[in-house]
Amino acid sequence: MNLIKTNPANNEQPPITDIDQSAQMLFKETLGRKLWLIIMLGVIWSIGIVGIYWNFNLSADVLGLAILPWIGLLYYYQRIRQRIYAQFWQQFAKSRRWRYEERGDPLQEKALLFRQGRRPEIHHVTTGTVDGRRLRIFAFQFTLKKGKQSVRCGYIVFEFTTFGYFPHLYLNRRSNSFNYSAGVSVSLPSEFEEFFTLSAPRQYEIEALQIFTPNVLAYLLDSKLKHDLELVDQELLMFVPGQIKTRTQLETEYKTACDLMRVLAPVLDRIKFSPVGDLTHRL
Repeated sequence: MNLIKTNPANNEQPPITDIDQSAQMLFKETLGRKLWLIIMLGVIWSIGIVGIYWNFNLSADVLGLAILPWIGLLYYYQRIRQRIYAQFWQQFAKSRRWRYEERGDPLQEKALLFRQGRRPEIHHVTTGTVDGRRLRIFAFQFTLKKGKQSVRCGYIVFEFTTFGYFPHLYLNRRSNSFNYSAGVSVSLPSEFEEFFTLSAPRQYEIEALQIFTPNVLAYLLDSKLKHDLELVDQELLMFVPGQIKTRTQLETEYKTACDLMRVLAPVLDRIKFSPVGDLTHRL
């Protein structure tokens, strides 16, 4: 079911520039006047359940019934938002004549992020070519156990394929909440240690510093890049935490990823290191 109305003249969907805004508008349009009726009935239902609880001295579990109407409304809204989100990525792919796939396979990915947590899922895989290199952009989600609670975590991943072959490296931005390692810690120049940590397989520390030179690290600081970077086999990956919710944000992150690739390309395209094995250590 296509929840977004199309233009009868050209059979095209209106552009989605803000996912939440579009989802809220469509939510209201779809329900129309029924929305207020549903809200009124929901209020009456909730008040009634609370009244029954107090008057009959029932178990507190009964109070859970009071929120059923609101759970139903939230579920319906989330369905609309998921479809808006998918069409947002489809429009982006179509605007560049790139390929769009609804799902991907996390088991086929090599980066450390894809080994974390439970229930890994890849959605909205957009694949194209930039400067002769393949670029994939996709949403990745997984579940982490924090105490007694399970937390769903998500990233938008920008993945370039280069012409070189390099060790498995991970550059962690210290300001981020996650901290992964591709082996042993590599010492950085003192002016950068406050902002980054770099890890590499043992005996590849020198090669790591040949890629993440002081000039590259200075560029990352000057460009105010907030994201972690990973190099594995022939891939350069940039991880954007959370969801991208607007077209402006997507274009900004896309430009950031492309600029980063152009800075690193002269080094990454000529490096021809041998495979260094599977490294999944975590700090």
